[in-house]
Amino acid sequence: VYASSFHPAIQDQHFNAEEAFDGDLNTRWNSASGKVVDQWLEAYFPDDVTIDRIEVYEALNRINEYQLEFYNGTEWEELDAGTTIGEYKVISIPQT
Repeated sequence: VYASSFHPAIQDQHFNAEEAFDGDLNTRWNSASGKVVDQWLEAYFPDDVTIDRIEVYEALNRINEYQLEFYNGTEWEELDAGTTIGEYKVISIPQT
């Protein structure tokens, strides 16, 4: 898991990229304080995987624009984009 930046820890909470994928709704990735553009989070799978959906939980309702992309082996393709996520969003991925 890679990220453009991360917010420093507050008390015992950390906001590293890995926490976006740990399955714990009490943890999260957060970009660095003051960073509002060009922030990204990337999940890398060394082997082929099949993903049928992406579930996004947004803390604090601060997302004002997002874009989800996937690498098709040659180039990045847009999967979904919008202006808000809300508390919870499921993005279904069509199987080819």
